[in-house]
Amino acid sequence: MTDAPLAMRSDMTRFVPLRHLTEIVVFLIFFFVTVRYPGTQAISALTWLALLAGLMMLRRAELAATLLRWWPLLLATTLAPASAIWSDSPAIAGRYGAQLLVAAFAGVFLARTLAPWKLVAVLFLSMLLVCVLSILAGRKDISAEGLVLIGVLGSKNQMAMMAYLLFVSGLGVLVERRALRVLRAATLPGMAIGAYIVATTASATAQLLIVVSPPLFLGLCVLHRLPPAGRVAAVFALLLTIAPLAAIAPE
Repeated sequence: MTDAPLAMRSDMTRFVPLRHLTEIVVFLIFFFVTVRYPGTQAISALTWLALLAGLMMLRRAELAATLLRWWPLLLATTLAPASAIWSDSPAIAGRYGAQLLVAAFAGVFLARTLAPWKLVAVLFLSMLLVCVLSILAGRKDISAEGLVLIGVLGSKNQMAMMAYLLFVSGLGVLVERRALRVLRAATLPGMAIGAYIVATTASATAQLLIVVSPPLFLGLCVLHRLPPAGRVAAVFALLLTIAPLAAIAPE
């Protein structure tokens, strides 16, 4: 009789959704933080805040570690809502400052709840869903380049940056050996979707980032494999290369 509850608990932990409950909650938080479809902003905000609160209750150890180890960073972000005291628009400054404070805390806390490669994989899946839903929605907005896709988001720049996150997170999952094969296989079409959206939304920042990210990622992978002295030498050589180019570049 005494072994029955233990057996039941063991069966529950083998149930996939419960085993990956943290990943599912983080996935949903990423999704609802991103979505800006008209009429759903308030629901999305309340949903991801409720999910974050539930995750904090579920992962109390990580919550305590976040507050104890990262308090200097969190304390610095309190300057953002405090800027409402001297701002010409205190209501706006206070609102956006509070959003920054919550976002900084949520970012640090979520980064502690999952291994880095799992966090990147969850980010890839959530951005993949956002981008696919945006294409299916077909919602567009007027820009200087004409009609561009904004999908379930609020602007072309947000659409382009989420597509960029899809591309770069897919790149990280693609080279991660611990990721499931089916997930790594999904990165190539996912990256293609991200690149297509970035190319068609005419966001200069996202287009620049998507061009420089692959060589930068490759360089970081090489640096990771070098000994400490080799890393210092490589960074120094890079600075020696960039400095003359920056000096002769037109203003």
